[in-house]
Amino acid sequence: MRGTPRWRNSGERHLMAEGRWSGRDDRAEPANLIVYGCGTQGRAIIEFLAESGRYPRLRLTDDNRRLWGNSCFSIPVLPPLDAFADAAQPFVCAIGANGARRETIIRLRDAGHLPIAVQHPSAIIAASARVNAGSILMARALVNTEAHVGVGCLLNSGCVVEHHCDIGDFVHLAPGVLLGGGVRVGEGAFLGLGAIVLPGLSVGREAVVGAGAVVTHDVPPGFTVAGNPARILRDRPPGESPGFAGMAAGV
Repeated sequence: MRGTPRWRNSGERHLMAEGRWSGRDDRAEPANLIVYGCGTQGRAIIEFLAESGRYPRLRLTDDNRRLWGNSCFSIPVLPPLDAFADAAQPFVCAIGANGARRETIIRLRDAGHLPIAVQHPSAIIAASARVNAGSILMARALVNTEAHVGVGCLLNSGCVVEHHCDIGDFVHLAPGVLLGGGVRVGEGAFLGLGAIVLPGLSVGREAVVGAGAVVTHDVPPGFTVAGNPARILRDRPPGESPGFAGMAAGV
């Protein structure tokens, strides 16, 4: 694992303290960690956390009552009230849908719990890059020189965030996404499998980029684009989840 979480309070983000990975260990990594979300995306995150051995007191929880009392990778799933019985618990939200992940992180933060950033052992973060609290980097994800990843983002397997990119809060990059240098992605955007955004472009807040799309022009906030080159399919209705918007559009 390259580097360890470095934490500091910051007024730049309205949600919570920032976490930056660097070569220094300014704060010991918690031995206990709660994972909120045991669905399909959550199971992929839970597996690498359990196998890493970094969190010997890993606890799992989910809103789905049918999961309570069952096990995931031999770890029991607890009701949220049981999992968060103690104050100021470190947690990671392993929910794939941007809106649900955002709501959960804010709710738990407001209750006094502590979102932390985690990375798969094969993920790479440049020493000059910044990854904020609550974000998750899956296997072989790369965050390159002086790039910035916001609060509560999910960077899935093999995605590449090149130098000087700026990724807003609660963004979801699906496996294989490639962002060229200097790309800006707005809060809550969803980029599908293998999408490519050319250097210097922007993807607006809560926009959706379809699987395999090649973005050659800026994507306006709230729009869905797909194809090579990417073309606008529709303007997503207010309040609709970006992830489900992409599926509904067949992208």
